[in-house]
Amino acid sequence: MRENLCRPEYLERMPYKYPSQMRLTGREEGREEGREAGREEGRLQGMVYVLLLVVDSRGIELSQADRERIASCSDPELLCSWLERAVTADDAETLFRPV
Repeated sequence: MRENLCRPEYLERMPYKYPSQMRLTGREEGREEGREAGREEGRLQGMVYVLLLVVDSRGIELSQADRERIASCSDPELLCSWLERAVTADDAETLFRPV
């Protein structure tokens, strides 16, 4: 049996007085999730930029595949590990060597 959604008992349990409030709240939550995803993507892009800057300024030769590997990495811990190694590495092999 379907619950009567217009009964006062049901309406009292609703967190929103009007359906438009529910829509607005959902929209705001979606916007915040989108903003957070954008911030995370920006942080990753910044890490990639700094890593490539350090590698280039130290004269470490990277193949196009190595550059794409760095640019497509979405793991901040791995990017941080590579960045730490880039400070002392002499070549790409040392940079990407598993720990």
